[in-house]
Amino acid sequence: MDDARLDLFRRHNPFISSSVGDPWEATYPDVPAINEHAFRGLWQLIAQKTRSPALNCAGLILGEVGSGKTHLLGRILTQSKQTRSPCAFAYIQPLEDPEQTYRYLLREVMVNLFHPMAASPQITQFRRLVTKVFLEGSPDRQFSARLTITRSTFAAIQQRVMRLLRAAYPAISGHFVYVLLQYAVLERRTAAMQWLTGSVLDDADAALLQVPDRTRLSAASLEAEARDILTSLGLLLTRYQQPLVVCFDRLENLETDEHIHALGKMVEFLVDKAQAMLPVVCFRGMQWEEKFRHKLNQHVSSRLETNKFELRGCTPEQALAIVRRRLGAVPGNEQAETLFPFDAEELLKTFHLGLYSPRRVITLANQRLRQILDEEPLPPVSPRQKLQEAFASQYQAIMRDFERYQPDRGRVDSARNLA
Repeated sequence: MDDARLDLFRRHNPFISSSVGDPWEATYPDVPAINEHAFRGLWQLIAQKTRSPALNCAGLILGEVGSGKTHLLGRILTQSKQTRSPCAFAYIQPLEDPEQTYRYLLREVMVNLFHPMAASPQITQFRRLVTKVFLEGSPDRQFSARLTITRSTFAAIQQRVMRLLRAAYPAISGHFVYVLLQYAVLERRTAAMQWLTGSVLDDADAALLQVPDRTRLSAASLEAEARDILTSLGLLLTRYQQPLVVCFDRLENLETDEHIHALGKMVEFLVDKAQAMLPVVCFRGMQWEEKFRHKLNQHVSSRLETNKFELRGCTPEQALAIVRRRLGAVPGNEQAETLFPFDAEELLKTFHLGLYSPRRVITLANQRLRQILDEEPLPPVSPRQKLQEAFASQYQAIMRDFERYQPDRGRVDSARNLA
């Protein structure tokens, strides 16, 4: 083999990680054909939410470990960045304290809205929203792209915006609108961001923003305030037709009933109370059926299952596309169209054994690349592995076309007797 090209892969193995991690930190290129049915369905749901912000709906993604749930969420974020009518995006880590359900949700949503969208840390989803508010409040409908403002101009715009929004949405939080506007005043921006995430400000920052002291509020009052801020944010998103997709992932980490019930509270609030917010919840398929489905409020479970998307394994062609895209991401190998250093026929033969998950495809490619780089012989395939692969292939074939494989009562009875 070409030793110089092999050195590229020794320095940068593109298969060393099979986990996406965080959708905001996308590392490897996407293969759009994988789980395309789920992406199309979710994007159509987002489009409907854009047209009808008060629509009560949610999305449910089911897939086993490594099936591409987090990657699919990242595809939504990428698509939003590339479209002329973007949605807002929030990736919510598992809840830590059920006693702070709404405060946690507020903090996670705002942290995502403050997350940089490009190379500049100043370009954020929240900045996009604030700019729209100021454009509406500016008499000449013009506003600096740098989002900086003098105190005198701020006072005039503030009065106009407060009047417009209060007239359109009487229930909107005055404190929320007031602090949101102060985000445009550079010396108040940090304090405004802290207040919007639900943090308790020190005396100086509270006085700077002219907001009540949160240290005097009870836990119940802080939870109610967080709900109020989220509801008010939903009203602004409705006004500017930018729905917020709120994605809940890694939910296998919710171990107690209290954590699961808190998740249900958040989903129910986003569906029924907060306008222009679309919860999308990811579960492992078996865990959804065995653990979560019956522990969540039936109202929540039924809302989620109304728009359910089940992820599938990769076809051989899709598996090859994953390998090819990752190889093309190696510095110095960007223009290569081949599957070097792999043997294409050998890979295809491997991937024809079954519908592998994306993670399994990457793991197999990593094992084979390490063998090539270290010039190790291929390990023999054990009978157990052959049986597992044959079972996986048959299982995926049945799941793809369930109507063709009606239950065989005799086989079912035999299996029951064996058990």
